[in-house]
Amino acid sequence: MMLLLNILTVTLLALVAGLLLAVGQQVRLWRQAVGQSPLLAEQMATQLLAARQGLETLRQGVLAQGPELSRLLSEGSKVRTELQFLLEKAEQRASRLDMHLSKATALADNATVKPAKNQVRAALMEQVAGANGHAIQPSIPSHDPLEDLLAGLQEPTLNRRGPVTAAELKLQQRVKGA
Repeated sequence: MMLLLNILTVTLLALVAGLLLAVGQQVRLWRQAVGQSPLLAEQMATQLLAARQGLETLRQGVLAQGPELSRLLSEGSKVRTELQFLLEKAEQRASRLDMHLSKATALADNATVKPAKNQVRAALMEQVAGANGHAIQPSIPSHDPLEDLLAGLQEPTLNRRGPVTAAELKLQQRVKGA
């Protein structure tokens, strides 16, 4: 039993010795840190002064540039409003352009469907030219406005673009009656 008590005592003494060595190491590190603390305090004070100077410079810059920045922001707001207005106008015009484009596309589709009508019109123009005593030259189309008018009057199924005048109606009745 005595032996066990002696082994326990030796173990405890070794444990205390190890703890004393660890505490001694910590005390040495603490003494070094205490020696460096005035230097660290001075560096911290220098950094705090530099930060205060930076904040003061920033505050002065904001105060100096504040009115200019406010003016630029108000101008930017006005420009943004104008751009929104212009964008709305552009969208309206684009929608109108789309509408006109769809109408033009529909008319172009109708024009591609009507090549036979154009051939009929050309044949009528040749007949009118022959009836008027002009030489018929199929390779060279005639560009006499009167012949165009007469050919248009003989073919009433063509789409008219303008109003029909009384003179045109009388001429059309004469051509149909003859």
